[in-house]
Amino acid sequence: MASERVRDNYLILRHLNAARAYIVEYRMDDQGNRMDHPGLNEGYFATLGFALSCNYFSTVYQPELKFRYLGDQDSYVVAFAQQPAKATLFVTMAGRGGTRVPMLIQGVAWVDRVNFQIIRMRMDLLAPRPEIGLQQLTTVVTLGKVRLLDVATPLWLPKEVKVDLKFREFDPAHANSLAVEFRNAHQYVDYRRYRVSVKINPQH
Repeated sequence: MASERVRDNYLILRHLNAARAYIVEYRMDDQGNRMDHPGLNEGYFATLGFALSCNYFSTVYQPELKFRYLGDQDSYVVAFAQQPAKATLFVTMAGRGGTRVPMLIQGVAWVDRVNFQIIRMRMDLLAPRPEIGLQQLTTVVTLGKVRLLDVATPLWLPKEVKVDLKFREFDPAHANSLAVEFRNAHQYVDYRRYRVSVKINPQH
């Protein structure tokens, strides 16, 4: 089993325009330059975009899902599943050729009984995607309280993420199919807040 360990900086940017706000996430080097995802050229799988994992519970997207209360296990446990006819929020898988495959998910969330913050989420495919050989995509996100300077309210951001992918690929040389598995583990530490100010000098 091949593996690779990478330590880098990870930037989460919030963009705001007249229509909506959206989040962009990417890796960067020590000089702040955007980096390509390490390991892609060696055949590894890159996973990203976990800062907004809790978006499924936002008031904007709640009408697109079905929810079921499962009980109390030191925290409230809630199951959720997207409704295909209503969903507008997708997990997207991109191929090397630029092809993008949108996917729907179902999962379970563990909610703190005191502050009602989501502290853990497990997300699975709503259905396999045989057209790309994807049988399983399981993501487990553990969130932690983060206090930032000049921010009065603590934020709950990813602390640890584990992603398991299972593919079934056809092997023409042996006329059979092969199981291919990937596992990515992300750990996030040392969150910091950046501010950018812009000064425009009028031309004379």
